[in-house]
Amino acid sequence: MPKNKAQKAELLSEYKNVVSKSNFIVIETNKVPARAITTLRKLLSEVDAKLYVIKNTVFAKAAEGIENMDASQFVGQLAVIEGGADVVTAVKKLDDATKEAKAQLSLAGADDDSVKKYSPFTYKLGYVSGSVLNDKDVVRLSQLPDKKTVLAQFVGTLAAPISGLLNVMQGVPRAFVYTLTDLQNKKAE
Repeated sequence: MPKNKAQKAELLSEYKNVVSKSNFIVIETNKVPARAITTLRKLLSEVDAKLYVIKNTVFAKAAEGIENMDASQFVGQLAVIEGGADVVTAVKKLDDATKEAKAQLSLAGADDDSVKKYSPFTYKLGYVSGSVLNDKDVVRLSQLPDKKTVLAQFVGTLAAPISGLLNVMQGVPRAFVYTLTDLQNKKAE
């Protein structure tokens, strides 16, 4: 639907706000059912991320100041995922929405080959922490563990030497108890 100048100016302001956070992924949404977009919005809201179905020319103007990003990249039906605090988690939610869309297609009676080939969302590019990412980089980003997983792994790594030390320190009393138990069993025989 065509926008008037005031609406485009409002969109430009909104898009500049998204670009200024330098934490977004551009995806292509060709042939995506409305319920898949709704599902994606719900999943993203769980992690404080947002989905914007963009007007390409207006978004290209908002992203003019970014190196290695030009208007020719904004072609087709596009949407932008503004990642919030953790863009990796937002991208994982996109993968969850893709799986759910494929499940819906499968339930609708589509054959397995069609379901495997179906890709409702395709990565175009990303802009994370001041770096422009191509589609392959965004795929690699989606394979990283999310923030909570990394923190859990870090805490586990920190706790490993302490738990190992405690295990060693408990070894001597444990061996003493086993020896006493063996002596008691031998005397009982």
